[in-house]
Amino acid sequence: KQREQTLKNLLREVAHRSKNMLAMVLSLSAQTARVAPTKNEYIRRFTGRLQSLAKSQDVITDSDWRGSNLSDLVLRQVRDVVPLADGQIVFEGDNLELGPNGTLHVGLALHELVTNALVHGALTRANGRIVIDCKVTPDDGAILTWTETPRVHSAISRPKSFGRTMLERIVPAAVNGHGTLSLTDDAVTYTLAIGKSEII
Repeated sequence: KQREQTLKNLLREVAHRSKNMLAMVLSLSAQTARVAPTKNEYIRRFTGRLQSLAKSQDVITDSDWRGSNLSDLVLRQVRDVVPLADGQIVFEGDNLELGPNGTLHVGLALHELVTNALVHGALTRANGRIVIDCKVTPDDGAILTWTETPRVHSAISRPKSFGRTMLERIVPAAVNGHGTLSLTDDAVTYTLAIGKSEII
């Protein structure tokens, strides 16, 4: 009877997580379709975001559903995407242990940032460099900072994208924090405050 009850509890948990994941996928699909200029661009953007979720889910599964440490997440979402840029991408600071929700959403933020760096940003240049830094705060939360140099100035002015909305509104709300994307003459800087509820 005890084993039977444990199995029922596990199945309920799997069903709950599956529903949450499907809700995220539906939301990503709808929001991506809303701003994608063409069908091919929609497919490219949505597929990338879906693959990002899958990578984060792999990290969570590997840890027996506890979550992930930040260095593993950076490896899957950033370094594996840019295998030839060894030395261009640096992770430093505190190696957080994130819960499952934090893993999925921070993973999405990293995906948006590295995709932009590859398509429009610093990783289009041989001297491009990204520093990902994390510091635990006195209130047991954390500040994650992405600094990308040099800032590549596009001749084309692009409208505000769903990617930016995700970085500044959706991901911060999901991790009980706040996020800011700053574009200066020299760098692209993204700062994400992560609430202590998302840290193991």
